[in-house]
Amino acid sequence: MNAGRGLLRLWIFASAIWLISWGAYIWISRLDALEDATGQRFIAFHTGFGAGWKEPKDFAFADYLSVASVGLGLPFIVLGLGYGACWVIAGFRRRAN
Repeated sequence: MNAGRGLLRLWIFASAIWLISWGAYIWISRLDALEDATGQRFIAFHTGFGAGWKEPKDFAFADYLSVASVGLGLPFIVLGLGYGACWVIAGFRRRAN
């Protein structure tokens, strides 16, 4: 049994589920069609970091980075923690003579 390969597959599966659910959360709760002062409708994104609603054309690099860091950052943090745990556990194995 190869535990490393199994854990990598588990991470890939869990990350895919996380990205799908995170994308659904963004789509359902953070996107909305609003009207400006002239009555024109536009798609807006609520950043949730105190900036309120923004049109996607008004997004700066930092806005894209903050949204992506939540969706992509968490799976990579879990990957790093899992790799570190495997490295620590491997230090307790006996050497084959």
